[in-house]
Amino acid sequence: MSWRFRLVAEALGLSLSIAVKFTSGKGTCQRRGCLSIVRTYFEYSKLYELGIEVSTDRNLKRQWMGRLAVTAVGVAVVGGWCGSVSAGDGGANDKSGYHLFNPTPRELMRPMSADRPDATESPITVDAGYVQVELSFVSFTHDDVNGVKTDAWTVFDTNVKVGLLHNVDVQFVFSAYNEQETDTSGLPTTMVNGFGDLQIRLKINLWGNDAREGESTAFGVMPFIKVPTGTQMSNDKVEGGFIWILGWDVAENWGLGFQAEIDFDFDPIDNGYDTSFLHTVVLGFDVVGPVGAYVEYVGVASADHERDYQAIFSGGLTYAVSEDVVFDVGTQIGLTEAADDVTVFAGVTTRY
Repeated sequence: MSWRFRLVAEALGLSLSIAVKFTSGKGTCQRRGCLSIVRTYFEYSKLYELGIEVSTDRNLKRQWMGRLAVTAVGVAVVGGWCGSVSAGDGGANDKSGYHLFNPTPRELMRPMSADRPDATESPITVDAGYVQVELSFVSFTHDDVNGVKTDAWTVFDTNVKVGLLHNVDVQFVFSAYNEQETDTSGLPTTMVNGFGDLQIRLKINLWGNDAREGESTAFGVMPFIKVPTGTQMSNDKVEGGFIWILGWDVAENWGLGFQAEIDFDFDPIDNGYDTSFLHTVVLGFDVVGPVGAYVEYVGVASADHERDYQAIFSGGLTYAVSEDVVFDVGTQIGLTEAADDVTVFAGVTTRY
């Protein structure tokens, strides 16, 4: 069987299986069918393994990435439709009629859920008609490997989220200022700085946005694209990816989060696009009063054999000033040589 046929067959098969799972029942999205979307985490590994096998052939690798991207968009479209149908149950708390220009009443708003400070995103969206701003006041990253020392500062790394529908929000992610200094043994120190690239993301919650009695999980998907801004910090390439997010409130005071992410990044060495697979698991818990904490594992694997696996430990604290304002501090520590040695940051999330 040719590689081209295998790639097409895998992509089409996965698309059909997802469509069947999401549209089971009388034209509606059944909860049992939706739960099985988690299996796509494993089903996508088929395409990922194929990508690794063909990564030495640039043309085949690009075809694989293209079909994977098309399949991911299909998941988002079908998933968004299912999330909209399943949430519109016609009950007293049915919020499906609210949108950007008809905001959700304050008394029906869900508790604020942020995508920071951990790397694991939240499956919960911003209520329709509201804006949520998540920003890092400042972050510092240090790395020292093979005689190359890198120090990077980021100021106002920002995510502006706007609630479009009761289960969909759009996000604009950018950093106001970046500065990176690289010191290579025997060579002059170099520095680049400027505004970062713009990332546009669309989060779609499939279930669990407004937890009902007995419901402890939430699931969301989020396709995204990065638009170059042409500054010194930009590689002037369009990039993108797709994210799956599962949240689980195990008990009243603690919960787990899981994320799987496919990224399509430009590789200047190969002058083409490579694929990487980010995966995380986070444990979040209440400490005392308004103080919370988390510990997290982050892993990044690449289809490019020349890129080593990155393993990262992360932890931090949050402090809720009110239901609409939460401050945070955190750190990331590289566990493998390929990962940055250490990152520290502090930020805030506000809702309007």
